[in-house]
Amino acid sequence: MLGDFLTNTFGKLINTTRRKLKTAVKQPFLIVSRKLKKVTNTDGIVNQVVKDVKEEVQDLVNDKPSSLQDYFAFGKYYVLKKLVYAVLVFIVVAPLLYIRFLHPVVVSKYLTKTMVINSTEQYGYNGRVHLVSAETGKILFKGSLEEGRIVGDGILYDYDGNLLYKGEFLMEMYNGLGELYYPNGKIQYQGNFELNQYAGKGILYYDTGRMCYDGNFIGGAYEGLGTLYYPNGTVQYKGDFLQGKYNGTGVLYDVRGTILYEGEFVNGLYEGNGAIYEDGVVVAEGTFSKGNFVGGVTTLFDEEGNLIYEGNIVDNQMDGVGVKYRKTGEVLYEGQFAADEYEGEGILYHKNGNVKYEGQFVAGKYEGEGVLYYKNKKIKYKGAFVAGKYEGEGKLYNSDGVLEYEGNFMEGKYNGTGKMYIDGTLYYEGDLVKGIKEGVGKEYDILTEYLVYDGSFLADQYSGTGKQFSSETGELMYDGNFYNGQYYGEGTLYDPETKAILYKGSFRSGLYDGAGVLYSEMGAKIYEGNFLLGAYNGQGVSFDPATGKVLEEGEFRNGVLITPKEEEAEELKPEEIDEPEKEEVTDSSENTDSSEKE
Repeated sequence: MLGDFLTNTFGKLINTTRRKLKTAVKQPFLIVSRKLKKVTNTDGIVNQVVKDVKEEVQDLVNDKPSSLQDYFAFGKYYVLKKLVYAVLVFIVVAPLLYIRFLHPVVVSKYLTKTMVINSTEQYGYNGRVHLVSAETGKILFKGSLEEGRIVGDGILYDYDGNLLYKGEFLMEMYNGLGELYYPNGKIQYQGNFELNQYAGKGILYYDTGRMCYDGNFIGGAYEGLGTLYYPNGTVQYKGDFLQGKYNGTGVLYDVRGTILYEGEFVNGLYEGNGAIYEDGVVVAEGTFSKGNFVGGVTTLFDEEGNLIYEGNIVDNQMDGVGVKYRKTGEVLYEGQFAADEYEGEGILYHKNGNVKYEGQFVAGKYEGEGVLYYKNKKIKYKGAFVAGKYEGEGKLYNSDGVLEYEGNFMEGKYNGTGKMYIDGTLYYEGDLVKGIKEGVGKEYDILTEYLVYDGSFLADQYSGTGKQFSSETGELMYDGNFYNGQYYGEGTLYDPETKAILYKGSFRSGLYDGAGVLYSEMGAKIYEGNFLLGAYNGQGVSFDPATGKVLEEGEFRNGVLITPKEEEAEELKPEEIDEPEKEEVTDSSENTDSSEKE
């Protein structure tokens, strides 16, 4: 460590000694050099002479002459010697003053110097110059230099001698008022510049000489209020700009000068409130987003140019009040829209132009109260809809406008309580399920309009408890049970004219079947007993309707008495019952006879 310390200390000492020796050797030469510069410097000489002249003038003013020896005699005139000396000094000093102060001003203002551009002669020069090409000698710049830099008014040319720019410069850059030119000599830009870029008020031209843009610039781009032109000279856009794009409020035109759009822009696109025109007429007015119409009143066309919609738009969809058209030009729908669907109150039309539907819509389908029409303008249906089908209370008509049904619907079919008509005449009223009669109802004759049935229905047939009436008189014909449209089970049959009971008992498939009582048209009992498919069958008694006396009694088959009651009694005498064997023989023989008779 001691060795390192000694080494560092010795090194520092050597470096210090070397610097001091170097300074001592250079000092005399530096002093001589400064003195020579002072002596040979024109500014120094002029300053010294001016100083001496100033001192002499001061002495001349302060020291007043005291005798004739202080004057020069010129005939009868005397001139002060110091004044003569002062004039002589001035004559000597004046050229020096001119060289130092006036000559540079005269040269820079009234004389033009020609020099090669970017030469050493240019560096630091002040004054008017012509800068020329070193290769061709052609003038590249006419104007002024300050400290060798192009500053102030000037004219710039290209290497072919074509005018490029005329106006103000700052440090070789266009800055201030100026004019820029195309190679063909046509003016390209006229206005303000800032550091080689269009800035402030200016006019830009096409190379044909027609105006391209007239307005404000920032950083070389359109910015602020301005007017853009098509090459043919018609206005393309007039309004606000930002960074070279339509931004703010403005009006856009086509190449013919016809207005296309008026409103707000962002980055060159329609954004905000505005209106689109076609042939000078507003076809869309409202809100725009990224160039698309998203809300307001508009007119839409298909790819073939056919009008398809007029009305409100929201988020680029039909929304609000509008009119939709067929491709052939006829109105298809007019009313309210939501998300491109019919929604709310509206009117739908047939192709022939007549109203097809008028009422409420939901998601493009009939929903709510509405009226449906035939092509001949006759009402087809009037009432409630759900999802495009009849549902709820409504009335259905045929193509002649005659009522066919009124009542409840479900999914387009009669369902619930309703009335059915044929040619306008009530045919049925009551319960219905999926278009067929089911439940409790009444059926009428369409000719006489009499009630013909009042009771239960199943699968469009009389089924269950009910009453049937005469279609001619309306009087009761039957009161009882039905199945598949026929008498079935217990019931009572009446004569519709006399209102007398004709039959009371059981029925099957519309025929007497089972226990029952048969009467004459006058109400007298004819037969009482069992029936099978409309005929006496089984035990029964037949009567004389006039006297009421029993005519026949016993076992009947197909309406014929086969075993009278007396014979049945003999077969069952008490004394024969105690003889089993005989009874068996008797029974066997009698059964055989009975079988033969049958």
